[in-house]
Amino acid sequence: MASSHAANTFAVACFLVALLKKSHKWIWWLLAWSLLVSFSRIYLGVHFPGDVLAGLALGFLVQLGIFHLVKLTMKISIANVDFP
Repeated sequence: MASSHAANTFAVACFLVALLKKSHKWIWWLLAWSLLVSFSRIYLGVHFPGDVLAGLALGFLVQLGIFHLVKLTMKISIANVDFP
């Protein structure tokens, strides 16, 4: 069974990195946070490494789908949006 902690944190981190990559230099720390949360699942003995890897893959795929849905819905290129 895939780790939902890994899937959720990785989906959020990847989505924000894809959305804000040109606006914020610190955004890459979100990926480190996500991997730390994922490692904690193994360290605490709650999940096996395969469960965490499956969660990371699931989170990445969900993030891809949501990102493309947002791009289609908004009809703008998200990568070119300047955020304050």
